[in-house]
Amino acid sequence: GDVIQTSDLEITEVDVAVTTVDENATVEISGNTDLVKGDNLITILVTAPSGDVAEYTVTFRIGGLPGNAKLKSLSVAGTAIDLTQENPTIQLKAGTKSVAVIPQAENEAASVKIEGNTNLVTGENTVKVTVKATDGKTTREYTVTVVVAALSSNTNLSSIKVNGGAILAGGSLTLLPGTKSAEVTAVPEDSAATVAYSGFKDLVPGSNTATITVIAANGALKAYTVTLIVTPLSNDTSLKLFTIEGFSVLGKSKITVPAGTTKLRVSAQANFAGASIVIAGRDIVPGLNTVTVTVTAADGTVAIYTVKVRA
Repeated sequence: GDVIQTSDLEITEVDVAVTTVDENATVEISGNTDLVKGDNLITILVTAPSGDVAEYTVTFRIGGLPGNAKLKSLSVAGTAIDLTQENPTIQLKAGTKSVAVIPQAENEAASVKIEGNTNLVTGENTVKVTVKATDGKTTREYTVTVVVAALSSNTNLSSIKVNGGAILAGGSLTLLPGTKSAEVTAVPEDSAATVAYSGFKDLVPGSNTATITVIAANGALKAYTVTLIVTPLSNDTSLKLFTIEGFSVLGKSKITVPAGTTKLRVSAQANFAGASIVIAGRDIVPGLNTVTVTVTAADGTVAIYTVKVRA
């Protein structure tokens, strides 16, 4: 019989119009409803007034040839695959776990199954597309090798900055007295690598070792160190100037002032500007008195200088 084809995959029934030679003949049509994808057999029975019956059949094909299991096109991870190529291969970036696969069958009614496009691993993966024709028997497989690049092992640093200044790995930096922490920024060569820092806080006077750890994309580790030298606070308690009544008493233990003096002019100056000074004993009485200069260094060290003053 004749074959009528349509690409309308949503059609479920079709009207059949029959014109008989004898207008008194009767026509019975079956198979033109509840249509399915693929071939549908429509039967036309014509009964003449004499009772003679003639049967006609027409194949109504939805979606194309029943044995066609070919692909018209195939896209994997956005790449159009050459279906004539024997072993098509595409490269994907490291860490890719799944790819989009878009097949298009020549016969839109054919069924298509996709396998292997998820749970990808580093290295070669096989993506398989299986097409089953509408006859339910004819199948065809298409495979594409998907190569996922290995994660980078690059643990190199392109730069290190401490408190905004560049420093080399293994280098050192001197910090101001009392510094407790430093701000560090390390930039890895591979943007996929991560960086961890330790030893840049809770600094103590003297030498501190700080560590920069680079974790590569594949988990490889490499540690870089820098030395942070916190300048110790001064323990200098020496005096540059110590005078009583205008006379230097540095290195002296006693001095005599005119009788009747009740208040002394005392001056003291430390050699180190960060030290503090407290003077006691300016008010005196007749006889022996004590003038005291207490020097507290920047680090807390204390020294006391005394001079006996007789009035």
